[in-house]
Amino acid sequence: EEMVEYRTFFSIEEGLKEPQAVQWLSLSQRELKQVPKDLLKFPNLKVLDLSYNELTSLPSWFRKLKALQELDLRSNQFVTVPLVLCNQASLRKVDLWGNRLTAIPEEIGHLIELRELNISANDLDTLPAGFGKLEELSFLQIENNRFTAIPRVVCEVESLQRLHISRNPISRFPNEIAQLVNLSELSIEDNMLQPAQINKLNELLPNCKIYDRLPSLRDGGLRQLLNIH
Repeated sequence: EEMVEYRTFFSIEEGLKEPQAVQWLSLSQRELKQVPKDLLKFPNLKVLDLSYNELTSLPSWFRKLKALQELDLRSNQFVTVPLVLCNQASLRKVDLWGNRLTAIPEEIGHLIELRELNISANDLDTLPAGFGKLEELSFLQIENNRFTAIPRVVCEVESLQRLHISRNPISRFPNEIAQLVNLSELSIEDNMLQPAQINKLNELLPNCKIYDRLPSLRDGGLRQLLNIH
């Protein structure tokens, strides 16, 4: 489902001149330590970019942004996913790449509209049971964390089409991964799986393209890798 392209506003001041028109607002790289409350003056705000700031939390009033669908919090200083975010039921896409997350709260399961979640480049080694309630999730990125196994709860998210879990010390996976019948792309490079385990993965996921390491040029694998986007 393609997102419509909105005109992007690049400051609160610019937006306040025509607050009803603000649907996409970028406040990236502003050294923000807290979220400006003026956001509440933009009732139609759908896409909010707060990446590359110094945020550690979201304010309780954040849940009043009822129209919000996409939230970019890359490269801030969150150590957990704020509960107020978990209650933002309208969200379809959340990016928390490059924070300091050590845990994901059970309440993540409240994001019933969530399609895409990026929690790569954090300090995660587990996911909560509530994760299995994300019935619309199609793209999950959990690369560059500390997972030693593909989390069993991920296998409950049957809507998943793309799973990127490369650069984790993964040495095992549950057979329940076969439940991911809609999975078409599994990126699992730079791991600790043995060749026999990769073969087993291919058996369990016969309709899924598995990227398990940089493929050799001999079989055209690198060409395939470059063509996936």
